Parts: sequence; C-alpha cells; structure tokens
Amino acid sequence: MSEFSTPKLDKTRVSKVPKTPINIPPSPFMKKLGFGTGVSVFRWDRSPRPDATRSPWALKKLDKRDLPRVFEQRLAKEAELLKSLKHPNIVGFRACVPGKDGRMTLAMESCESSLADRIEDRKNDEMGPLSSEVILKVALGVARGLDYLHREKKLLHGDMKSYNILIKGDYDEIKICDFGVSMALLPDGLAAAPDNFVGTSVWSAPEVVGLSDGPVSSKVDIFAFGLVLWEMIALEIPHTDDLAESNFDISITEDDLENRIGTRPALPPVDLDDSYNSIMEIFYCCTEQDPSVRPTAQLLVEWLEDLTGEKPLGEGDDEMLVDH
Repeated sequence: MSEFSTPKLDKTRVSKVPKTPINIPPSPFMKKLGFGTGVSVFRWDRSPRPDATRSPWALKKLDKRDLPRVFEQRLAKEAELLKSLKHPNIVGFRACVPGKDGRMTLAMESCESSLADRIEDRKNDEMGPLSSEVILKVALGVARGLDYLHREKKLLHGDMKSYNILIKGDYDEIKICDFGVSMALLPDGLAAAPDNFVGTSVWSAPEVVGLSDGPVSSKVDIFAFGLVLWEMIALEIPHTDDLAESNFDISITEDDLENRIGTRPALPPVDLDDSYNSIMEIFYCCTEQDPSVRPTAQLLVEWLEDLTGEKPLGEGDDEMLVDH
C-alpha cells in the first residue's frame, strides 16, 4: 500500500463560509443516497469547469429548518471533526455551508455506495456471503481507519456499522463516514464522557447496554467492527436476521430484540469454506463480552495485513490525494 499524503487544500474549501460562494442546489434536483435521524444525504454532480472536470460531492443536509438545536450542533461538530481528519480510510471533508434554503450542509467526498448497499444487493441477488477476499479487504480498510481514530486522533467513532462504511469501485477504496456522535478518548482509550454515548442499538457493545461491567472505550468500536464482519456473512442487520423469516404464528416482540442487543449473534446456517476461518476467528475475538480481551484496532491491522499480504501504510511509492 503506497504512502498517503495530505495535499494542501484551497482555503475556500475548508472554511465554514467560503470566500467563493458554493451554490448548493435544492434537494429535489439531487439523488438521495441515504438518511439518518434529522438528516438526509444527497449526491451532487457538480458542473465541470472550463479547465477541469470536478468530482461529485456527498451533501449531508438537515431535513427541516425547525429541528431541535441539537441536530444543527451535531452537524457542526461533525464538520469540525471531519475537517481535522486526514486518512485514506476516512471520508474526505469538502465544505460546510448554508444551502439556499438556509439549512446547514456538510459537503464530503462522494463514494459510490455504502457497504450496507452492497450487502443488500447481494442478498437480493441471492448470492450468499461476500467472498472471504472482499471481507478481508473491507476489514483491513476499516481497521486502519479505526486505528488512526483511536491512536492518533484519540477519537471514538461511536456508530460503526455497514451504513457508515463507504465503498468505491470494486472495493478499491474503503472509507469510514458519519462522525456525528463521535466522542473524545482519554490517553488510556476510555471515553471522556461515557454518559453521552449515542450509537445504534443493534450494533451496541455489552458495556453500552449494561451487560458488562467494562467501561465505554475504544473497544466499543471493536465490538461493532465484529458485527460488521457478521453482516458481510449473514447479509442481515445484527439480531434481526430471523425476524423477517418468522411466520404469522410466531411473534417476535421488541423485548425479544432488546434481549439480543449487546450479545454475539449466532452465525447463519451457511456453508463457509476454509478461507473464512481467519475471519471467524477475528469475529469471535472482537465480540467477546469482556472488552479488555478484545483486540485493539492496531492489532487488527497487523493481523489483517498479514492475512492479506498488504504492506503497512507508508511503505511504497508516495500517493497524493487529489481534490478536484
């Protein structure tokens, strides 16, 4: 893997109010890529300039002007965080500006799809689990991104899931996105404000939902990382795989689902060849109930580089990130 080098970006692209106005088109004129609580994400295919083509951007916009203040604060916080992150496995920041409707808009590097989209397509096509080669490639990209967040930036992502992993090409680039609920980590890896943790329930670690006495720490992301591996095999959202298959004579209640959250989901009844053995070992290690025995992101990177034969980042030819 070649070395990643951060370019010097034009200041108009990293300020909240660029000197050169960015005219964000109205939402109906853009393709909707996804949505979250209070926000939607759109693809903006920017018009080419006379001297160059321009890459598309992904725009995260508040859904309504009158949303509670916390939603705007969360988007502003995400913009500030994303602006400070420079890594090939983290989605790139482009700008944060008000749209024509006055709502704040976070502009980011656009990827073709999320991992969740790829999983859903594969399920719909009845193709079975992602190949072991693809799973290892995705796992390495995500682990590298988490290692950068945990060790260098002292940051807990806090909402790891397939929806927040973006894919370019034939799994050529793997990028973590959505830092709206991320929180600072102390030097020892513990969350600085554990009571403020907000994540997505079915990807929650035992310590988050009270099933373990362990503290909220970087190991929360590791548990969710393990569930992402499970997603790529089961082609389902964790803990919900048998809900859709239940017939009308069986009632799966909210209490049933609540009792599963924070546990290791059972593997689906699929035949996996020996190439998946290492993946399953990592899955089990990452989803241990005791966070202290889960691996660190750094250790995951070492394991996965060994399994895939990939060189550590920084070895090889220089590679520049070009922002068009």
